[in-house]
Amino acid sequence: MNEYMDLKHRIDETYYPAWNLINPWVEMLVEHARLKRGEKVLDIGTGRGWVAQRASLITKTLGGTHAIDKDPDLLSHAQTTHAEADIIWLHGDLSELPFQAEIFDCVIGNQMFQLLSDPKKNSAEIFRVIRTGGRLVLNVYDRLELCPAHQAVAKILKCKGVDTEPLKIMHSLHDPIKLGDIIATSGFKDISVVRKTHEARFTSLRTFYSALAAEFPSLRLSLENLIADESSGGLSDVKTALRDYIDDDGLRVLTTSNFLFARRR
Repeated sequence: MNEYMDLKHRIDETYYPAWNLINPWVEMLVEHARLKRGEKVLDIGTGRGWVAQRASLITKTLGGTHAIDKDPDLLSHAQTTHAEADIIWLHGDLSELPFQAEIFDCVIGNQMFQLLSDPKKNSAEIFRVIRTGGRLVLNVYDRLELCPAHQAVAKILKCKGVDTEPLKIMHSLHDPIKLGDIIATSGFKDISVVRKTHEARFTSLRTFYSALAAEFPSLRLSLENLIADESSGGLSDVKTALRDYIDDDGLRVLTTSNFLFARRR
């Protein structure tokens, strides 16, 4: 069993509740990046560092995998979680990457590009640090309507007067044409956007709420209230809304994302 699979088998809903939601996209993103041994890779908006950790096991190059994030707490968590990985961790903003021009073979980003305040400027910086012939691979959530469990929770929270902007922002760059146009303005070529859907399984609504709380800390208290409602024994509004996705094995959660591929020519 390799290091990544060993780590994967040691993770469950108690350790990191959102693992079932995040990990499939991590695996798909790294797979589609087609990384090779010896390549130099940059994981932008690394968050908890799962993409960088997976990439480092493929490239196997001393100092070959870099990971950057502007959130010092997330970066510290990533460094602690993946302390044994060969990754160079950097605190910084994508608007001014701390690298010389044309040094990376591949830049990858998982569910972060839609959160940028100036994606065109950030795209230009990404283009600057990619070598000629290098590639960019991004994963960005599609429309909220294509993620029915998330949409159902968002509707219930809104009915209860909760600001669901954090959920909306994650799906704000769902238009594949708009996404491609932003990347094209920086000079990238061979741009394509492919839609992919993944099904995750949760043993109960409680574990799904916990996953959302891990993804969206600002909604944690509101989601905990939903957990309390579900624990009361009554038929909650959320359970009713998700009845088509609940079976004897628990809850089916569908999420849909757009994968963007581009090259610097």
